Amino acid sequence: MANCQFPNAKTMAKGKYPMGNDELEIREEGRRYDLSERLLAFAGLIIKIVRKMPATLVGKRIGDQLFRSGTSPGANYLPR
Repeated sequence: MANCQFPNAKTMAKGKYPMGNDELEIREEGRRYDLSERLLAFAGLIIKIVRKMPATLVGKRIGDQLFRSGTSPGANYLPR
């Protein structure tokens, strides 16, 4: 998990969340996009984090729980 970088004040000010070599750009503040897109992007970030966790017993257990809890909001979201 050493390669995984979490958002901090500097990266948030630049409008990007660094995740290893991949970056998720935040859309412009004035533009509105729906919750289903945001939940999908969040689930993608969770998956990237879980993939970078160590393959130890603890890492697998925490990763499994993080994966399940981090992706379930997108699966349970019902747009109106």
